[in-house]
Amino acid sequence: MNEITTEKSLTIITPDVEMIGFIIGRCGNIIILVFILLNQITALSLIVGIKGLVRNSEIEANPAYYLVGSFVNLTFSILISLLIKLIIVRYP
Repeated sequence: MNEITTEKSLTIITPDVEMIGFIIGRCGNIIILVFILLNQITALSLIVGIKGLVRNSEIEANPAYYLVGSFVNLTFSILISLLIKLIIVRYP
């Protein structure tokens, strides 16, 4: 009798990997900020696409974790960018 088993691999995050992820995330925030301040909204797809390509295997292992994290990060960056734009327009 053949048995089919499915196992999800767990990703172990070490402090070094966590710090690298933090730095990359902050760089992504800065790039998003610059794109929005330059009115290059469609360029945000570049960030999402690159993240998808680079983290493909990790996303497959735990899609909800990376989806929620990416959207929270993107939303935060957009809100801060729009707030900065509002301040720049209001107080030139």
